[in-house]
Amino acid sequence: TTGRVGAVYDLTSDANVYFSYSRAVQPTTQLVDLDGSRQTFSLVPGQQYELGTKASAFNRRLDGTFAYYAIEKRDLLITTLVNKVSTNQQVGKQTSHGIELSLLGRPTSTFTIAGDIAVTHAEFGDFTEIVSGLNVSRDGNSPTNIPKVVWNITPSQRIGPIDISATIRQVGARWGDTANTRLVGSYTTGDIQLGFRFMGGSRVRIRARNIMDKLYTQSVSATSSRIEPGRSFDVTVTKGF
Repeated sequence: TTGRVGAVYDLTSDANVYFSYSRAVQPTTQLVDLDGSRQTFSLVPGQQYELGTKASAFNRRLDGTFAYYAIEKRDLLITTLVNKVSTNQQVGKQTSHGIELSLLGRPTSTFTIAGDIAVTHAEFGDFTEIVSGLNVSRDGNSPTNIPKVVWNITPSQRIGPIDISATIRQVGARWGDTANTRLVGSYTTGDIQLGFRFMGGSRVRIRARNIMDKLYTQSVSATSSRIEPGRSFDVTVTKGF
């Protein structure tokens, strides 16, 4: 049984509080990765609570959202090393809870600055791993690839038909194995975007990703890491009719 229920209460015309609870079931892997070995595993049930508030201030020049969330998943499929062999295992229970804060300020009609931060605490609530033929409890350990802190800040300036924005993103350290012995360091990246608006609704957007050409890994497993792209550029042209 899955579903969602929630409620919103308006404190004032510019502020409210909300609550939601949801239950869901998902497959252990995406359909493109499904093979015979993974069909023996059960589906992944989960539930989530969220409590938060949204508000505006200073004649709507400042918007903010604050939220607390708690997520629980069961029978989550992960891949770890068992006796030096990559093996699929299901976690009995994995939980996470944390807070998120986002702010959007408009000091002038042409300048905006947006920022957000998320602080997450995740852990295995019920997970016994086989190591050298022995059952080893990972209860209380942190799952892999979940940073404790992530934050972004994006200032944007409009000058006539030109839009300029930049984003700095900081991703905190996270664990690279279920035993929590391999700590993967934090990284910071930056993007710059330049947009041109023309008459008739046409737009051209030039974006530079990872402008500092940072070498970093976003996804880490027990056997490998995936290096993210270095400095790159793309151009998007939009034509209105």
